[in-house]
Amino acid sequence: MAKRLPSLLLCFCLILPAFSACNNEQSAETPTTTAETVVTTTTTETTTEITTTVTADGTTKPTETTATKKPTTTTANKTTTTTKTAQPTVNGLPLVVGKRSSYTIVIGANATSSEKAAAKELRSYLSSITGCRLPLETDAAAPSANEIVVGKTNREKAGEFDRQELTNDGFVIKTVDNKLFLVGGGDRGTLYAVYEFLESYLGCRFYTLGVEKVPKTDTVALSPIKEDKQIPVFEYRCVYGGEYRASESLAVKRKLSGTLNDDFISEERGGSISFADKQYAHTYTKLVSPDKYFASHPEYFRLNQSGVRDTVSICVTNPDVLNIIVDEVKKSLRENPNAELIAVSQMDVSDGGCYCENCKKLDTEAGSHAGSVIYLANAVARAIKSEFPSVRVMTHAYLYTRTAPKNVTIEDNVVVQFAPIEQCGSHPYTDNCGQSIRGDLTAWSQLTNLYIWDYTTDFAHYNLTFPNLNTLRENIRFYAENKVIGVLNQGAYQSISGEFGELRSYLLSQCLWDPYMSEAEYYALMDDFLQGVYGNGWRYIREFIDYAHELTKDKHFGVFVSVEELFYPSFIKSDSTRSLPTDLTMDNIRNYTTTDWEPYVNWYTQVTPNTLITRGEELFAKALAEAETEQQRKHLDRAFIQVEYLRSFYYYHLYTEFVRTDMETLITNFLKQTSSLTEEEIADYADNISRHVESICADKYLAYNTALRNKLYDYKIHLREGDLEAQFLLQDLSLPPSRWGA
Repeated sequence: MAKRLPSLLLCFCLILPAFSACNNEQSAETPTTTAETVVTTTTTETTTEITTTVTADGTTKPTETTATKKPTTTTANKTTTTTKTAQPTVNGLPLVVGKRSSYTIVIGANATSSEKAAAKELRSYLSSITGCRLPLETDAAAPSANEIVVGKTNREKAGEFDRQELTNDGFVIKTVDNKLFLVGGGDRGTLYAVYEFLESYLGCRFYTLGVEKVPKTDTVALSPIKEDKQIPVFEYRCVYGGEYRASESLAVKRKLSGTLNDDFISEERGGSISFADKQYAHTYTKLVSPDKYFASHPEYFRLNQSGVRDTVSICVTNPDVLNIIVDEVKKSLRENPNAELIAVSQMDVSDGGCYCENCKKLDTEAGSHAGSVIYLANAVARAIKSEFPSVRVMTHAYLYTRTAPKNVTIEDNVVVQFAPIEQCGSHPYTDNCGQSIRGDLTAWSQLTNLYIWDYTTDFAHYNLTFPNLNTLRENIRFYAENKVIGVLNQGAYQSISGEFGELRSYLLSQCLWDPYMSEAEYYALMDDFLQGVYGNGWRYIREFIDYAHELTKDKHFGVFVSVEELFYPSFIKSDSTRSLPTDLTMDNIRNYTTTDWEPYVNWYTQVTPNTLITRGEELFAKALAEAETEQQRKHLDRAFIQVEYLRSFYYYHLYTEFVRTDMETLITNFLKQTSSLTEEEIADYADNISRHVESICADKYLAYNTALRNKLYDYKIHLREGDLEAQFLLQDLSLPPSRWGA
């Protein structure tokens, strides 16, 4: 969605009486503003959202020029909309005028830690915007006409806010007379109400780690808001990316309610939907340990297709296994009384099914290995329900269990998390290539409400351009239309991204809150992020993104895609020997160790024009030239890693796959035409010279690669040992070229 334009009147000719002076000292709760913080100055005369017109008497009249947003709400899984009504008028709520205010922020006398945090955040940002620090009181004080009411207080009328409808995460923003209410259904909802108010009504932005937009004005007057009610479609919203793992504050500002680190979002920040023991997947052999049981009870573990018991997974129909799992689950839940979910789920293998007689019978009847998996989840759910009525058992539809079972009923305290790891990164599920996943997901949705485990990056190459930004919105909308109530988007979660991970995470968080946004709104959000993070040259970065997507629009690729699949061999020169320099002499051949081979080496460093590498280098250079702050330059430099990574891979392929063959052919043909050397002598020269030139090329590649690797280290961008990317970048520099040649 395009960021909701604020119903904010920035009035500079309005004179109102009875304003108290604000405490302009720095607030202890003022948001941290490091060198990373973007501060966008907005004068009181003009803003991008407000048009100021001059009337006949010479005064100014600000008017809003865009339509208001219809926020999504949901009741009993049926999506509805309520209209935000906010008519601009100079007779609205003058929250701050000329750095002075008559308003007080009010919270309940028994406010929760989260409600207190919400009120402090509001006061802090208002102070940063206007230079005026509003007083903060509890509702034990006598009511006054001008109040900003945060959370549950005695200022609301009985039944004024239906918290059961709002649930924990929903909220209402509205004005009543001169009061502004920011009220959530629960602790998270109240925080979300404050951040929504700051973004949609005051023009703030929370882009990524350390990058925020905080407008500056000394006057804030708010037009009346009939009701802005927002209830999320998804109860569980998790973007599993490096930046959100690093900052609970950012996760809450982006309205994320879930995390794979159970204790990550503190109670002060509204808490999160939590898993017992921080175990969220692949728990079968954690619950039934092979180390503890396999030697004495191999029958507890699965019978593989070869008829052998192994420790890959468990036998889900063994009654003793069920008793062990129930005992372990109850023990875990007693130790984690706030847990809302407990994972009883398959292992991370392509075939973990048990082929014993009982398991095989269930799977055959169900037409899917999911039959036995659901059998176990149902049994555990029934066994714990009386003691833990609010806890749900989570299991997975993943790999060998992705197909929905037939003739199966799923308990209401079981959650199935559908994990389509086979998805196409280039096209949404609604495309032809998504037919299989689309069919499986809709079949599951007929059986139960679903969670989704989504995959949104290239897990083989975190720092390679991954052109899937055109699929995110449509896929999340598809989830919303098919009884999905929770979504986890897994990205490059070990660290901050060297690609566009931060942009992707931002867009995902927006879609998780508003899955029905239009395409225009989605790309407006993208452009707003690019401008806010990369500065005046943001259009060049958008051009690079569009070009990468255009290059790959007809390809089908998954989430473990290789560089070759995406961009090779389009950037490798073909027919290379016909283009190599040919001005050789016999002196060059005889004295090859002292010959200047740079013309040949340099040829291999010249990428064919109009590839992603050359376009990327050109566009990033233009964007960098227009950057105004060190922060913008830093973010551009980090995002440029994806181009450097691709060039490094290009060098690697040329130097290891083409150089020796090309040079051998070139030298052989030259000597056959110009010398009387024997076949053996020609072969020796060709071999020695090609190896020599290859070693020069290898030195250049290793120097470039070492610089890139050091840059990744400087930015603390993670490389996991054993990954394809790590194998590529962490090569042993002591190895001779022949050891890593093709």
